[in-house]
Amino acid sequence: MHKHTSLSTQASVLDSGLLDLLLQGKILTKEQLLTLDDQAEGNEEKFERLLLDGGYLTEEQLGQMKAQAFGWHFLDLKKEPLKQSDLALLPKAFAQGQEVVPLIKGETTCFALVNPQRGTLRRLLQKKFGFSFSMHFSVPSAVESALKEYEVGFTESCEALLRQYDASLGTKVVDDRSIV
Repeated sequence: MHKHTSLSTQASVLDSGLLDLLLQGKILTKEQLLTLDDQAEGNEEKFERLLLDGGYLTEEQLGQMKAQAFGWHFLDLKKEPLKQSDLALLPKAFAQGQEVVPLIKGETTCFALVNPQRGTLRRLLQKKFGFSFSMHFSVPSAVESALKEYEVGFTESCEALLRQYDASLGTKVVDDRSIV
């Protein structure tokens, strides 16, 4: 394991803008930061996991700091009431595939996602809606949890009921239910 002589090295994740905030906020000392950076071996996700597992920050605190470091808006989905009418702005399959959560705050349409700099997604949303909206950063677990709030469709409901029925029989039933 090599020791850093400066805060900007090739295998460092500390160039992400989080460095100053972690130091200014007195979350970590310079030595702690360098040690965690060495342990992360240049992997930003591993570095973030070390911050969380070490108890230095909660996931929401890390999310707020990342948003601040990158100039993004932060949206804590865990504190936002999600309505089915908001979620209906995007088809379930699209929202899950793109990991984006639609919601309306006041009169503003917002999209919460893990990486708000996704230009392709922004262009798709602009094409679909044709009006202004805002893109916000949210922590991965909150996006994942919010996506589970989509109402289950008819086919999924039927399949779930059939699985429960099969389980209640205690035997493996041949799947001849192609009419569902």
